[in-house]
Amino acid sequence: MDSAFHIYLRFTMWILYLYKCIFIGGITMVDEIKAAFSALGSIEEVSSLNSKQEILQENADNRVLKNLLYLAYNPYLQFYIKKIPVSMDSCTNNEVLPVRYQEFLDMLVDFSKRRVTGNEAINELSVFLSGCNPEEYKWYTRVIGKDLCIGLADKGINKAFKGLIPTYEVLLADKIAPEDLGLNTPKALKQLPDNIVTQYKIDGYRLNIHHLESGEVIIRTRNGKYVKGYKDLEKSATKLPRGFVYDGEIVAPELFDWIQSNVKSHSNEVIANRDLFSEVMSHAFSKEDNKKGIFNVFDMIPIDEWVVRKSTQTYEERLSNLNKMVKPLELKDIMVVPTSRVYHKSNPDDLKEIVEQFHQFVNIGWEGLMVKDADSHYEWKRSKSLLKMKLIDTVDLVVTGIYEGTGKYEGKAGTPLL
Repeated sequence: MDSAFHIYLRFTMWILYLYKCIFIGGITMVDEIKAAFSALGSIEEVSSLNSKQEILQENADNRVLKNLLYLAYNPYLQFYIKKIPVSMDSCTNNEVLPVRYQEFLDMLVDFSKRRVTGNEAINELSVFLSGCNPEEYKWYTRVIGKDLCIGLADKGINKAFKGLIPTYEVLLADKIAPEDLGLNTPKALKQLPDNIVTQYKIDGYRLNIHHLESGEVIIRTRNGKYVKGYKDLEKSATKLPRGFVYDGEIVAPELFDWIQSNVKSHSNEVIANRDLFSEVMSHAFSKEDNKKGIFNVFDMIPIDEWVVRKSTQTYEERLSNLNKMVKPLELKDIMVVPTSRVYHKSNPDDLKEIVEQFHQFVNIGWEGLMVKDADSHYEWKRSKSLLKMKLIDTVDLVVTGIYEGTGKYEGKAGTPLL
């Protein structure tokens, strides 16, 4: 793991140094920094994705802008700062200065390479931010927080600046059409893999837990965005085997209790409270210090394979690792998703049992069933090795009115009337 991950990290930091060497210096540097801040502010203010990308394209020659975007959204760069130590009120300067931009880049290299850590890093950052002007503080702290809050992420940025941001991807499911959910149509039979395992479909929030060889725990969304504030989950994750990425979904703790009491008994009498499925999503990006949630893990991939996007183990082998290495730990905030035996597409009775299982889980409140190829390798894209069985309800509704937006949304459609 150490070699692949750190080779990639060294490569990205080499690019950072190259940017710094090329872009620092010259009489117009301060103008370029100010223009970058102005462009980011303009992007933040507009709501249209096309308008945001147009602003990026209008500033295609601004190298500072590209630097800030790269640093903020490169999912493989981590600065290991969990909380900004000082507020904007501590800023003591009024001018934007190129020397502080250079100092900022140098500091991020030290943080990312772990040359400066812990209290030393916090103290260095405090001194630096106190010497910034408010605009520098705003954008530099957002870079450190890995989110510029401009309504764009890697894919939107890459449409304007092709290939600037390395993308972060996970395995996504293809779907079995509603008319094929009986698994008895030619289309369904063509979709299904030969050897199948199933899991109930979780209506939670997709997360990855990276447990590095160093012991560091990093939690990301399916798009690579850092998620902070799950202190209990992070503590539990330190007990997971190091050097793996754990793929799963986080749900409300109350749902975990429901899982334990009802799924094991396959009860059809107790219906899951659907609000519990979505409750955790309302807290995922809040500023709470200790957000609650149970991480339902259904896959584990070695980090060195994750970095190079090449999986060597079948899903059945990875499931075996989960059951041998994670399940016995009996962690409070992490559970291994229950998985069926291996079914065979060639056996009609097996297919019948899968369909019955699907309806059973739907009846007790789950979204449906995940159908997985036991012989497949992990892929960083939407794949036919992972299928979802889900009932889809559609309805036509009449819009009776809307509120006009306020502030920057004045003159646009706002909150629906309820």
